Amino acid sequence: MNTKLFVLLACFLLIICAGWYVLASQKKEAATEAGVRPLFLGEKEFLVEVADTPSKRQQGLSGRTQIGSDGVLFIFPNEEKHGFWMKDMLFDLDFIWIKDGRIVEITKNVPKPDGPGRDLPTYFPSQPIDSMLEVVAGFSDREDIKVGDSVK
Repeated sequence: MNTKLFVLLACFLLIICAGWYVLASQKKEAATEAGVRPLFLGEKEFLVEVADTPSKRQQGLSGRTQIGSDGVLFIFPNEEKHGFWMKDMLFDLDFIWIKDGRIVEITKNVPKPDGPGRDLPTYFPSQPIDSMLEVVAGFSDREDIKVGDSVK
């Protein structure tokens, strides 16, 4: 009797594990199809949208009420001091500046504009970068993201 119960319990656990694996795989595939991909900051995995064309980089998060993923990764074809402004932004952000697969700087709590206007400040990193991750304000503190962390 105990052997039958053990076998039944083992089969049940195996079915649960297989189901979890299939659901996790489907979630990653759906995210990739939606333009979202995994990104590792240090040892932590996040799902980010990728802005890797001029039109996607120009649009960014402007006009959106929420990110919808963990962030937006802006990838540039060349390394320089790329500037960002908060045109049509509806929430505050953290800017995580990246060069050669490492976080080189973090600009925290960049405020959304008070109202419409043309005199918005432009934010620049202190050194040339090849990518930048925009996340909701407070994310870098909440997730303990630091300068020097690897980015993959």
